[in-house]
Amino acid sequence: MKPAWMRTAMTVAIGVALIGCSQAAQQHASADAPMAEAMSAAPAPPAMPVASMMRAQGAALSASSASDAVEPSKPAVAINDQLVSSAATYTDGQRRFVRTAHARFRVRDTYAAALAIEDLVAQQRGFVVDNQINAQVLDSQTRSIGHARLLEVAEYTVNGTLTVRVPSEHTQPLLRALATQVEFLDARGFEANDVQFDLLGQALAQQRDEQAQQELGAATARNGRADHIAEVIEARRQSRARRDESLIEQRRTQDRIAFSTLTLSLYQPSMLRRTELPDVQAVLRDNAPSFGWRLGQALRSGWIGLQALALRIVEAWPLWSVLIALALGGRVLLRRWRRRRT
Repeated sequence: MKPAWMRTAMTVAIGVALIGCSQAAQQHASADAPMAEAMSAAPAPPAMPVASMMRAQGAALSASSASDAVEPSKPAVAINDQLVSSAATYTDGQRRFVRTAHARFRVRDTYAAALAIEDLVAQQRGFVVDNQINAQVLDSQTRSIGHARLLEVAEYTVNGTLTVRVPSEHTQPLLRALATQVEFLDARGFEANDVQFDLLGQALAQQRDEQAQQELGAATARNGRADHIAEVIEARRQSRARRDESLIEQRRTQDRIAFSTLTLSLYQPSMLRRTELPDVQAVLRDNAPSFGWRLGQALRSGWIGLQALALRIVEAWPLWSVLIALALGGRVLLRRWRRRRT
């Protein structure tokens, strides 16, 4: 058992320790109080509503998706560039080209586009060779709308074909000007045929014919016989004809070189046409005769048919006479045969 003084000393030591701890805690609390008051005095940041946060996130996603989206497809080449080619512009000092082109495209209105193209051709000092426009019905439906009237709804389109010729050096400007009328280009093609050797062959043929005429003239001068002169005249006539044909073909080729030929096919989007027509069948039904009248007509027709049948029977009297005679003769023979048996 411990002495009393030891218990007293331990109690005093524990009390001193407790007093020291309480003073340290008070000093720490007094040091933290100003900081806590400052933090409580500072304004708190406003809280963002949930809806606003969702809208902000949606806007950010839309912006990112819009930035990543692919732009709508556009023609890589403009229409006025789609209608041109080096085949329409290439030149060479030695080669001679016959240029032709064709194109098929959609327009807003075929009639208006055809007139506009004719004006463009005239501006380029060209002329129109052919202009054909026709309407084509794609589908047609008809139904009754009452009052003995029919409504016809037809789907149709208008097609056109133009053949024009313009100076070769104006081919490219005309094709670029045509782009103002084109809504969609379906197809196009260009050809540049080198005809320098064709021209050379035609020139040589013409020279041969002229030389043959000169030789025939010299032969006629040397031999003056009448029969020989007649042969020479005929030969010279044929030679002149060949020379003229060669000259005409040469001029035709030169004209094809000087003026390009363009064939343009136009069409427009399909349209609807509504037309009211008379309903003939409805008119006939509304004006049909009454039942009594038709009954009388039926009786009359039957009586007429019966009369016709009777007349047909009477007209066949020779046949009936023969049949009656055969029947009577057979009956007589049958009776005689029976009597003999009995």
